[in-house]
Amino acid sequence: MSKSSSSPPPGDYQGFYPQLGSGLQVTAIVAGIFGVIFGLIPITFFLAWAFGAVALVVGIMAYRRAKRVGVKQGRAGIVMGAIAIVLGIVGVVIVSDAFEDLDDDLTCIEEADTPAEIEACNES
Repeated sequence: MSKSSSSPPPGDYQGFYPQLGSGLQVTAIVAGIFGVIFGLIPITFFLAWAFGAVALVVGIMAYRRAKRVGVKQGRAGIVMGAIAIVLGIVGVVIVSDAFEDLDDDLTCIEEADTPAEIEACNES
């Protein structure tokens, strides 16, 4: 007698089927986490925007595709992406303000003629 080839060999994992779209949820969360991390570093705000945008778009895609499983992960990716974009905007404001202050101080020092005027630039 020959064995039937249609039945799985003993010890196989029957009934395990990976969730479709789980890669999108993980991608959204990871991109969101990287976006938030880069958003906390003032000079890397442009990376926060990029990762935040990816997390937002992929999180929305994952949320729409998820039936019951993975909805929370999709939402987490959306929230993390939004936070990363906001942190990126705050980073732009902080860096822009710092460079503007630096430019004002350097202009003041450049236009100063006496040591007293240079000292006045340092106080303001």
